[in-house]
Amino acid sequence: MNFRPNRKIILKLIKIIPFWKIPLSAAMIFSAAGVFHFWDHPAAWTHLLYSFLITVLVLICAFWLQLRIALSKTMIPAGETFSIINFPQREKIELDEKETIPTLNFLLVISAILLTMLFLSMMHFADSLTGFNLYFGIVLITVFLFAYSGSLSSVCWVEEVLDSFLTVAAPVLLLLNFQRYAPAELTLQGYVIPIFFLFLSFRFVLAMIQVDHQAGWTPGFFSIAIDKKFYRIHHLFILLAFIAVILFNLSGVPWRLQWRQLLLFPTLALQIIWVERIFNGLKPEWKFAGWLSYGNILLWAYFQIVTIWFSY
Repeated sequence: MNFRPNRKIILKLIKIIPFWKIPLSAAMIFSAAGVFHFWDHPAAWTHLLYSFLITVLVLICAFWLQLRIALSKTMIPAGETFSIINFPQREKIELDEKETIPTLNFLLVISAILLTMLFLSMMHFADSLTGFNLYFGIVLITVFLFAYSGSLSSVCWVEEVLDSFLTVAAPVLLLLNFQRYAPAELTLQGYVIPIFFLFLSFRFVLAMIQVDHQAGWTPGFFSIAIDKKFYRIHHLFILLAFIAVILFNLSGVPWRLQWRQLLLFPTLALQIIWVERIFNGLKPEWKFAGWLSYGNILLWAYFQIVTIWFSY
């Protein structure tokens, strides 16, 4: 039986890709390049390009694989469809299981082949094949755990953490595999870890939007926490981001590379107040809440980039 990809389904599957992750990953790669530049060990543009392309394909493959497993494991009542809400759009996107799975399988195979070709073509650029293979193994395990966490309750609690790792930390680790430079690593950790926590705070707001709009698919632990009124977890992530800045400063990261992050205290405090008021009965303005939490991550990354590239 010949298979012909359904163009309409392909467009839907492309539409639901979380493209909002790509600017965050690109910002992390550019921040890491700035750290290398600051420590007089500039990154080659080919390393940056490979890191970006591989990161994008990993994020797309991880999301589609998570969706593929969810479609086969989620029990959908007769007459209903599988619905998704993805930032920044707030309308539900409906998917029919029988129509979607063949096309999704096709896209997964194509994207996996492209990703494998990229990995193989970049191997000769890596400083250490052992480190590169270790990175590949860690990312592969993370992708599979992330994929299953979207539909299995036994591992759903790791979904948001793994998503943050793939979006924020993995691009920097990949760049480090091209050119390890010990003096830069502490600064890199001081840049990655705060954004890692801020990403989790945004994922919490995204889960709030999905729960409020009664999406058919709300993967992860945060939707469960929201149902059980454990919403102050959101505030903890922002607090941890600021604590990380202080701890890394005490560990040796120069204060002149970090102080601008404190400029986000007012907008992050506004984000906390807004989330608190929503749970206390304020009529939600989800568009504002979503863009505020997402914008705070981009602003934090912007201050990192500006600081590291212009601090000498």
